[in-house]
Amino acid sequence: MVRRILFSLFFVLFLSVPCAFCVVEGPSDLSARMAKLEEKVGGLERTVSSQQTVITEQASVITEQASQIQVLKSVITEKKPTEAVYLPTKAEMDKKVDVGYGKLTVGGLFQGWYSHGSKFDDTARIRRTELKFAGEIVNKLNWTIMIDPVQVREDNTRRSVLQDAYLTLGYIPKHKLDIGQFKIPVTEEGLRSSAKLDTLERAFITRTFGDHRDVGVMLTGDWDFAMYQFGVFNGQEQNNLDINDKKDFAWRIVGRPFRLKEIENEIFKNLELGYSQYYNHSADSISTAQPEKSRYGFEARWEYDRYSLKSEVAWGQTAAAPVWGWYGQAGYYVIPKLLQGVIKYDVYEPNERASFDKARELTFGLNYFLDSYHAKFQLNYVFKEGQDSLGDNQVLGGVQVAL
Repeated sequence: MVRRILFSLFFVLFLSVPCAFCVVEGPSDLSARMAKLEEKVGGLERTVSSQQTVITEQASVITEQASQIQVLKSVITEKKPTEAVYLPTKAEMDKKVDVGYGKLTVGGLFQGWYSHGSKFDDTARIRRTELKFAGEIVNKLNWTIMIDPVQVREDNTRRSVLQDAYLTLGYIPKHKLDIGQFKIPVTEEGLRSSAKLDTLERAFITRTFGDHRDVGVMLTGDWDFAMYQFGVFNGQEQNNLDINDKKDFAWRIVGRPFRLKEIENEIFKNLELGYSQYYNHSADSISTAQPEKSRYGFEARWEYDRYSLKSEVAWGQTAAAPVWGWYGQAGYYVIPKLLQGVIKYDVYEPNERASFDKARELTFGLNYFLDSYHAKFQLNYVFKEGQDSLGDNQVLGGVQVAL
């Protein structure tokens, strides 16, 4: 029993010794600690508040920039291409032409020749001085006027510098309607622009039947594989008034068979075969009444790579007599797009009823292209044979500028 009591006292003393070193905090110590905690919490709140202010300011700036970007996008989207700021170059400003209304295109052709022959004096000659004006009034309604001042001197039957003057309507798909004065659709070489001839002069037969103008109406249809032209004309030719109720008819059709998908061929793609006819039952001139007459012509044309072949034959009635003729021509580019050699054989009989009046010409030509047909030099040597031209061989040189 005594032992148990002593053991219990010892245990109580053992437990109470550590407590003697414990310090009991009073109310003042707790207040100090709370104040420190509140100070730290306040500092954290001020930091957070400051950061929130910075974030808010940055968000405001970003919002403003986004708004500005959106405004710029809307301006760019709504602005039409024609309103874009554009500064033309000097070259473009030099080409600018002010037009009263619609659109205007200006073109031209100058050809100067020099000839040397055994029967005539050597001479310089201004062959063509064409000025062409074309424009658009409204969509698919165009106009064309072309004058050539030198032609009055070249051919006094033309009476005026006016060459072409017509309106073109293009409202029918693949078609156009010309109304006014222009070339009649007879012969390929006659219709071909003078700037794009391979020799300096056209063949006899195309000068006789083609390369003529009249006042009328002509419908043209053009597809990749074929084209046609059909016209009604006064029959008094260029710059003349009509003198009767009769009208002349002319038509031409050209096929390009190797452009059809079924038989398409790259070598013969540019082969063209054509037929033209002119029916005249009015007067050839104001002063002389002529009988009814017809003119017919066949044409063939082929170009591939450096090579070209062209030929036409035509016959018919002129004011004086029945006429026929033909020509064949071959070309080869010795230097592609720069130097072309041409040989042409031309036969013409001005009166089939007469004897010994047939004329023949053999032409050797060189074409030197500075810029395609826009600037070129031409040289032709012509051997002539016939009643009116025997021994009259000729050298022709030409310079051309075309717009």
